[in-house]
Amino acid sequence: MSRRLTYKLLYVLVLFMPFHYYICELFIKGTSVDNLFRDILILSLFVFVVIRKGSIQTNKVGMLIVINSLILIVYALVSYLAWHYHGTFNVLRTYVVPMLIYFICASYKFTGAEFGKLQKMLVIEMAVIGLYGTFQAFILGDRFAIRLGYPSAAGHLSSSSFYIGGFYGYQRNTGTFVSPNIC
Repeated sequence: MSRRLTYKLLYVLVLFMPFHYYICELFIKGTSVDNLFRDILILSLFVFVVIRKGSIQTNKVGMLIVINSLILIVYALVSYLAWHYHGTFNVLRTYVVPMLIYFICASYKFTGAEFGKLQKMLVIEMAVIGLYGTFQAFILGDRFAIRLGYPSAAGHLSSSSFYIGGFYGYQRNTGTFVSPNIC
C-alpha cells in the first residue's frame, strides 16, 4: 500500500465515521456495513503499518492502549466463559479495533499539507454536524429524530441524555451520535 493510498484511506475513514450511525443504522437498517467497512479499513491500515514499519509505536500512549486492549481481551474471555454471552466479542471488537487508529496515525508522518487538509476537512465536517444538530434539536425536535429511527419511549427520545439537564423539553444537539454526551 502506497503512502498516498494510506493517506486517502485514513481521510475516508475520518470523513465516514461521524456519519456512520445515520448512514448504517438509520438509512440502511439491519446491516453491519458500517462496522465491516470501518473494521476492514482500520485493520488493513494497521497491518500495512506493522508490515511497513516492522512494529507498532510503543511510546507511553501506545503502551497504555496495548495494556487497555489486553485487559479488555482478558475480560471478554472471562465474561464469555463465565456467562456465555455471544455479544462479548462484538463489544470487544467495537472498542479494540478503533484503538488501532492511534498506531496508524502515530506511524504515519503527515506532511504539512496533508495535516492541513485533514484538519480543514474535520473543521468543516464538525461545523456541518453542529449546525445540523442545532437545527434538528431546536427546530425539528424530538418527533423528527424519532421518525428517523432514534430510540423512543412514550413519545420522547428514550434517554434523558438527549435533553438539557436530563429533563424532557429542550433537546440537546445530537448531531450524528446515538446519544449526546458531555463531549
